[in-house]
Amino acid sequence: MLKIATFQNLTSDFTERVKIGGIEVSLRFAWNTKSEYWILNEYKEIESGIIINAVKMVLNYPVLYQFSTNLKGQLTIFLQDSSLSTDITYESFGNGHNLFYLEEEEFELWKEANGFQ
Repeated sequence: MLKIATFQNLTSDFTERVKIGGIEVSLRFAWNTKSEYWILNEYKEIESGIIINAVKMVLNYPVLYQFSTNLKGQLTIFLQDSSLSTDITYESFGNGHNLFYLEEEEFELWKEANGFQ
């Protein structure tokens, strides 16, 4: 499991490049002020050029599950600060509601443990 650092304390719309599962990706996150939630505004695989836009960030749900990517595992947000509510707020993204990449085996175990199909 790899924790993906997020930088929401700097801005409400930011991009970062990271290598996950052996694939270099660009992740652009944005805060939707009107509806008050974070979105993965753009997921882009640098080498293949695969692009996915506007995916709402939801706690304990694989972010890219319904899309075709070259990743073998999944990006997921987990609550790591029990003093927070389950709602991912502007301030809590990366500060208690943290983004992780689960490797393929880890994701399979997570699916089984959570009854996810």
